[in-house]
Amino acid sequence: MSGMRRRKTRIIEIDVCSHFHPRSRCAMIHSHVLFFLPVGASIILISDFDVEYSQTYNFDVKASNPDGLKVETQEYTVVVNDGTLCFVIVEIPSDGTEKKKQGDLKQDEAFLQLNATSSDGCDEDEFIFVSNSQMYRGFEDTNFVDVTTFDLSPEGNLSPVVVTVDTGEYQLKVVAVNESDPTDQLSISESLLTIVVVDDQNSAPYFDEEYSRNIRLPKEEDEFLFQLRALDPDDKSSGNNQLIFEELSESNSRTETTYFTVEADGKVIAFSNLFTNDIVDLTVQVTDSGIPPLSDNTTIQIKLTMDAAPILETLCGEVVFIMENVTRGTPVCNVVSKGEEDVSFSLTSGNEAFVIDENGAIKTNDTLDYEETQDYQVVVNAEGLDTKLNSTTQILVKITDINEHPPVLSENYFFILLEDSGDLSCESDFGFIIATDEDGSEENSFTSYSLEGDKRFVIDETEGVISKTECIDVDEPSENSSVILILRAENSKADPMLDDTAVVNITIKDINDKSPVLILEGPQDIVREEFIPEEELFVFSYSDNDTSASNRDSVYHFEPSEKDAQDYFEFDEKEGKISTTTTPPPPGTDIAILVTIMNTAEPMLSSSMTVFYSNREGSYFPEELLTQSVNVEENDVGTVETDIPGPVGSLSTTQYSVFYTDGTCAEDIKVEYKSDTFLKLSTTALDFEVPDNRVFNITIAFASDEDNCAAVKRKKRQANVFATTDSSLVTINLVNVNDEPPSFTDFPLGTGSRNFYQAIHVSRVVGETVYDLSQEGGKVEDLDGMPTTLTYAETGMNNLVNVLSDGSVVLEKFLSNDDADGVTHDVEVEVVDSEQGGSDAATLRLRVMADADIFMLWFKWLNDSQDQDLLQCVEECFPVDIHVFSERVVKSEGQNSALWLYAVNGQDNEDFMTRQEFVQTWDENKCSETCKTGGLFKESVGWTSIQIAVFTLAVLIFVGAVIFILILFYSYSM
Repeated sequence: MSGMRRRKTRIIEIDVCSHFHPRSRCAMIHSHVLFFLPVGASIILISDFDVEYSQTYNFDVKASNPDGLKVETQEYTVVVNDGTLCFVIVEIPSDGTEKKKQGDLKQDEAFLQLNATSSDGCDEDEFIFVSNSQMYRGFEDTNFVDVTTFDLSPEGNLSPVVVTVDTGEYQLKVVAVNESDPTDQLSISESLLTIVVVDDQNSAPYFDEEYSRNIRLPKEEDEFLFQLRALDPDDKSSGNNQLIFEELSESNSRTETTYFTVEADGKVIAFSNLFTNDIVDLTVQVTDSGIPPLSDNTTIQIKLTMDAAPILETLCGEVVFIMENVTRGTPVCNVVSKGEEDVSFSLTSGNEAFVIDENGAIKTNDTLDYEETQDYQVVVNAEGLDTKLNSTTQILVKITDINEHPPVLSENYFFILLEDSGDLSCESDFGFIIATDEDGSEENSFTSYSLEGDKRFVIDETEGVISKTECIDVDEPSENSSVILILRAENSKADPMLDDTAVVNITIKDINDKSPVLILEGPQDIVREEFIPEEELFVFSYSDNDTSASNRDSVYHFEPSEKDAQDYFEFDEKEGKISTTTTPPPPGTDIAILVTIMNTAEPMLSSSMTVFYSNREGSYFPEELLTQSVNVEENDVGTVETDIPGPVGSLSTTQYSVFYTDGTCAEDIKVEYKSDTFLKLSTTALDFEVPDNRVFNITIAFASDEDNCAAVKRKKRQANVFATTDSSLVTINLVNVNDEPPSFTDFPLGTGSRNFYQAIHVSRVVGETVYDLSQEGGKVEDLDGMPTTLTYAETGMNNLVNVLSDGSVVLEKFLSNDDADGVTHDVEVEVVDSEQGGSDAATLRLRVMADADIFMLWFKWLNDSQDQDLLQCVEECFPVDIHVFSERVVKSEGQNSALWLYAVNGQDNEDFMTRQEFVQTWDENKCSETCKTGGLFKESVGWTSIQIAVFTLAVLIFVGAVIFILILFYSYSM
């Protein structure tokens, strides 16, 4: 064999060619055929001529389909070695298993050294070890899972990579390759290594009963006789409780015997055919799987007899349930012997909690406590009084728990919480409650919890976690820093339900989260024209809503705007006072003092205020008037006047400049002295209906005689920012008043017309509303935009309609075709604002029309808005000066519906058009394509109701005349 590479390494079999196929292709090397390539097969060596060992041969192989139209070329490389295989085998324990105690496995510390052997074909015995996979299965599991628990070094050292190796079974697939020759790496074998890890703590197994057995003969060879049983205190997960049984000895009173075979799983079977009475002592041993293995042994007396042992029957079945705490002597179960021989009953050792009498009645011998023992394996022995043969039977007695112990809480619970801050979530868990319950069963020991006393605190019903659901701020007057709750724990699943209560004390600890608020007892701005030494200028105090005194404790800090202010003022940081010293400041001095009150407790919250001291003469605007706002009612016909607060020291001779915020003079606004405390502001007419007039700002400043607009500004420092005291920024808010009259709008013929139009068909009845000025006659607009009451009235006289105060126009007379005389009735109407008194007038033009005056437009009605859409379509078919109206709409589901149309000529004295003019003016070329395809018709496709009535009457007259003639003819004939 040899290795061959085809782009990626492939193993290709090379063999001596024993036949030749006519469809084969051969590769040519040095003009000799060395390799044979059958179609679709591997490369086969057909000659050893000129082939050298350890040589590499490169050649191209061409493949084509039978017709030779498509040819593919593939490059091949053949490596020829010495032809001897190198096999590497990993040496592992004979049974493939390495067993270790858990405590003996240390992280990164090798516990096993693997070795390997190789065949003669390998160049050198230097190996590299690799683990291809690792699988793990716990002693209680059935399936393996992938793990990475061990590391196998190239030298073969196996070590754990984890701190603690779980007990269980590990399977590692390992290989070793010879690293000296690349071709040898192709000959590898994979070995399976099993590592069993057991727990360090191992307890010895033991037989839990003294065995004696009666075996009735005969028995055949390999027949199962009975099962050995032993117990192991170790858990299954430890790996130490896998038990193996074996026979130590077997003899009767005379010699050693070979009646029995003990299998590893504890089965005792017959070694040969048994048909002889005998008594045999069988000594057996049980051994666990720990490191080192521990064991126990026992001797079993076995009676081989042809007689029959007693046959026992338990009248209660194999399992009996009995309640704990029953009195001694409570019946448990009855056991009877089915044979004729009298027997004596007994219980094996370890069943002291029960007794059995001579009749096989089992009773309790002690108080049974579920919390101590949940079940008992009661073994009953019956021995024949004559044959001395015995039999055993087992009954499993299970003790049921009763709820006799209530859950027990601690006497009191104490928790300390910090009050909530606005930066944190108010919902949080802060406590954990566990109640103890001595009942053994889950049902009787299950505990549920509840809290009473404050809805802001809840407890998880099953987990006992106490949580806060709302924010708690002990600084609020309604809050208390101490909360007392009643905790209840109860056996909610048990019957009877027992409970216990305890007190939960929660203390809310105050945190410093309220800033002190600085309070000035007096004016914030003091102006002195004459210096007063040692004068108490500013006195401060503060309030702090924090509950604890330590969080309220604060100190004052003073920061004057001038460095030499310490020469003129005395600052009392403890009492919060500012006083003058004996040294006066220079005349005209303006000093701003930033006063801060700050907590001494972390996080040292604070608040500040700036006070001003001026040593000067003249008038000034105090701090509260540096910005002010005034409301002024609109007046669009005259001068607007209002009073605003004035500066300190204002005189009747003081001049003021008024300018807008962009610096331009407000020449239309005048400010002058009114009193010592007020100024009078006058301005030209202001109209609220002009949006730009509604809110605007002006600046009022002191002015000199030479300049009545530009302010003479003096400034003082305030918190490192200069603020003018010789000017006031005034915001004027214009207040809307009801001073605009109502106005008719939306006239059909545009703003140049004051007419509304309505045709009245002769079918209208007296009292019917034919028009509504508040709706159809255009909207009435009130520019004030204020709630108002509008009333409508007729200013002229007419005998056709009556105009009601709500804008309804109702018919006053019965109509006939004679009223359709083509006369236009002009009704003068007006709308009046009942509160403001303003009004507006318009003309309602009416004309009575008969069927001949109305144009019927038939259409198929689909929805409520279609008549308006059709009306717009119709108007497109007329010149722009013609306006089309609808007198009414007659709608009918599934039948032809009709628009009753008429028109007004906007150029012809704004008067109604006749039907003939309507039809003649209609220009179908002006109609849009939508209207043309929308089912519109110039000519009526149906008769009117009057036409139908006339036709019906004519038919009746004709029929009556025919009948009358026939009667006359008949009379004449008679």
